[in-house]
Amino acid sequence: MNRTINELTSSYSNKKGYHQNFVSFVCMSLIMCLLITILYVPIFYFIGNSRVALTLGISCIILIGTILLFKSKLNISIIVNTYLLIYSFGLLYSTMEYGGINSPILPWIICTPFLATLILKKIELVVWVIITVILVFVISYHSSNNSELISILANEEVNYIIYIIIDIGIISTVISVTYFYWKFMQKEDDKE
Repeated sequence: MNRTINELTSSYSNKKGYHQNFVSFVCMSLIMCLLITILYVPIFYFIGNSRVALTLGISCIILIGTILLFKSKLNISIIVNTYLLIYSFGLLYSTMEYGGINSPILPWIICTPFLATLILKKIELVVWVIITVILVFVISYHSSNNSELISILANEEVNYIIYIIIDIGIISTVISVTYFYWKFMQKEDDKE
């Protein structure tokens, strides 16, 4: 997988003047988030929420397209912002569809500003934090206006299992992206 990522990013970093390790880190971070999201598609399908599974599946297909943008001449911040925008809308719809403010998917939204923190500039980070706050507000507003939540969370055992699975995904995302960031920083220190 590293060889494929290096092939995908080497020509991009040469064309755009970015450091190869940074472009590899960004690409690997986006791919890890994509893979973890792909793992959730069958889980939501098998617990009976095919609309959330379909939304996440469509988001994953579109996210693959944004990763392939590394073959283009676009700026890396445009690629990452496009990825995060699609990722956020997929999570927003899934959260609203699967319990609103009580959804176990809600904590997953924190991955967006986390990725932005490591990859983007400060102004873009502030924008993503604001977008995340707006997303949580929209979910909260939608939930408060909809007294009967559209949810299959009536079964508490399923609810706890979903929370555990989502939390494992969040922890996996944070740990993997942090690890790749650490490797990137270590390579930068070795060059100095």
